[in-house]
Amino acid sequence: MATVGNKAELHIPLWCDMRQLTIGYPTTCYGTRRVSHGLPVADYGINYRSVRRLPLHRLPWAPSYWNHACWFLTKPAVDAVHLWSRVCMTDVPWMASFEMEFPRYFGRVDPTAYDYAYGRMADDQCRLLLPMSQAARQHFLSRVPDRYLDRIEPKVQVFTGGVHVPAGALQAHHDYTRDKRPFFRLGFVGRSFYRKGGPALVRAAKTLRQRGYDVRLLVISDVSNASTYVASVPESIQNDISRELEVASWIELHPSLPNTEVFQKLSQCDAFAFPTLDESLGWAVLEALGIGLPVILSNIFALPELVRDGMEGRLIPLPLDRDRRWTGIRGLTPSTNHTYADALAALTVGLVGAVEDLIREPQTCREMGLAARRRFLEEYDESVAARRLAAFLPDVVQPTPRARCGITQ
Repeated sequence: MATVGNKAELHIPLWCDMRQLTIGYPTTCYGTRRVSHGLPVADYGINYRSVRRLPLHRLPWAPSYWNHACWFLTKPAVDAVHLWSRVCMTDVPWMASFEMEFPRYFGRVDPTAYDYAYGRMADDQCRLLLPMSQAARQHFLSRVPDRYLDRIEPKVQVFTGGVHVPAGALQAHHDYTRDKRPFFRLGFVGRSFYRKGGPALVRAAKTLRQRGYDVRLLVISDVSNASTYVASVPESIQNDISRELEVASWIELHPSLPNTEVFQKLSQCDAFAFPTLDESLGWAVLEALGIGLPVILSNIFALPELVRDGMEGRLIPLPLDRDRRWTGIRGLTPSTNHTYADALAALTVGLVGAVEDLIREPQTCREMGLAARRRFLEEYDESVAARRLAAFLPDVVQPTPRARCGITQ
């Protein structure tokens, strides 16, 4: 307390500045960290803190979609909550980030549950809806009932989030590219090997090796499970790929690695391949761009927003539906006759051509790598994401004294 003239003046420290916002998050994963509490937003007066959701989804009789709904027993002492692919069912200010489907309800769901979810989004307590791509925005808005659209659409703001690339990985990749090597290493990262097109990459690399190119693969993926919702994987393909993975000395295989080691491994690659059959965004693609790797990927959903064909990498075309998803996805387009084998063949041909071009034109490969790093710094670095979040968040969420330092009015 200080005295100025006859008046007492209260000095409030920065951490309890009335202009700061406190945002709660009930769950954490790699995705939530990239769009919320993992971003460096404190310098912009935004503080994230963990809050507890009511675990109604764990009740034995709870319907499956309750896992993507969120309740709170009491109102959290925050200005708003930031959810990940969940709809807030409690009367508190909230926002949600999502990659594709929203509400993310699977299995048998009563239509009234969808209607109630859209009603929650239309309510004034819902402040922001943050699809992570333009493709996700279109996918979401095309499914909002007309009676809610005029109240929901103004809240929709594309926000991809951001990734942190360790400085050590950047330096390691710089050192790697400085030295000439007789081989060309392709990186692949993805939990679901068969859904993300891993077999196409193995086949393409084998073809290129038969043509005399010393192509090597880094595969960080679980190759043990061929089951995928996308399509039925023929047993013959599974057997061929399994044999190749077992005997090929040119494939470095890791079922999984900590994220820091993933960056270290990718830094020792010449390019990154992501020939996936279904994907909502692709964090691994952003990480590869951040290191400065040319990226070869399929043209599905949001991936063309991340990589522009001929600039940061190459796009391999697959037949798409109106949502920019592969038409062969099981149950999505019933009338299609496209199969997993069809897609695998198209992806293999595309990979062979794209990789061969990069090997034969090393200058193009280097230029694409530099363009990838520039695009990452302009669009997907975590500091850029923090600045964007700070630019629109205070416009829709108002700070309350209680959340700052316990002062009430």
